[in-house]
Amino acid sequence: MFRVAFETAKLVRNPMESEIAQGRRTLYDSWIHYFPSVFDFLPDCPEMTPPTGSSDHAAFLNFIGVPIIDFTYRNASWREYPLYHTLYETPFLNEHIFDHNRMSVHRAVGEYWALLAKAFADADVLPVNVTVYAQAIALNYVPKLKKDLQALAKEFHEAKAAIKQVELLARDAQVRVSSEELLFSRRPSHHTEPFDTTGIPLSPPSTADSWPWIAAS
Repeated sequence: MFRVAFETAKLVRNPMESEIAQGRRTLYDSWIHYFPSVFDFLPDCPEMTPPTGSSDHAAFLNFIGVPIIDFTYRNASWREYPLYHTLYETPFLNEHIFDHNRMSVHRAVGEYWALLAKAFADADVLPVNVTVYAQAIALNYVPKLKKDLQALAKEFHEAKAAIKQVELLARDAQVRVSSEELLFSRRPSHHTEPFDTTGIPLSPPSTADSWPWIAAS
């Protein structure tokens, strides 16, 4: 969904007057300026990081398996703000400190969301480019994931011990399963108990108390 995401941003007026004064008149203009492309296969696409699985869209991404987009209008130098998810995150804060130009940023984000939904609703064919999707996975997502996992293995030494323990437990379990299969395969088919002692010396009914002695003349 890269292309439909940034093409839609070209249709929304920039909510920041300071950006417009610098010649960046749309959301896309500021987006590509502060977050330039990291995709060699799509140079006109601003930077987009793969969505994580820890927010409201996680169920759609990880369980239903449908395409999702997680977008926000943020500062170029920091991602969050100090009052995020606190009791002080109120309408007054938004209107008088964060978005004091008549909620222009909120309006721009709402317009972008609506236009993005309209792009999908009106399309005869969903605007999803399978080629770009494959390139993004192979050239952007997988290398970054591999790098993160390698760093994780070096950082958490106890993970190696835990992995070794799991390997040993799995090996012991496999030996136990094989032993039980061998035991069951060798017992007579008419036995209903897995550890039936019938026929073993000094075990009933092969003792003198259970079987009468037959004297031969």
